Amino acid sequence: MRRIIACLLSVIMFLQLIPVQSIMALVTEHEAYSIDNGYIRVQVSKENGGFIVNTVNGDSLKKSDNNKDLLFHTGQY
Repeated sequence: MRRIIACLLSVIMFLQLIPVQSIMALVTEHEAYSIDNGYIRVQVSKENGGFIVNTVNGDSLKKSDNNKDLLFHTGQY
């Protein structure tokens, strides 16, 4: 039982090393066009023209505003 828990904790620790944004970029890369200037990112759906606007890097003094949606975002375009 301890080995199973140790293995699960190890897997979870390794998964946390992978940035979520890089995984999301791979997913959205196939379904949307994306353009950013280092501060703001705009993604436009290839299927229906819907769009998402979010920050890449926000205020340099306030790290909590990185990768924030600027419009109401429901996970769909």
